[in-house]
Amino acid sequence: MVLHEAKEVVGILMESNVYFELSLRERLSLIKHILSTSQTETQRHA
Repeated sequence: MVLHEAKEVVGILMESNVYFELSLRERLSLIKHILSTSQTETQRHA
């Protein structure tokens, strides 16, 4: 499930030019942050 969500997040982020200006470490951090925020929101609404 997380892998599917991560692929979706990366796909959306790749549409932005700003994403490619980030270092690989910054990209990974951003993806982790978005996924953790998404999981928190999902748990909050459950």
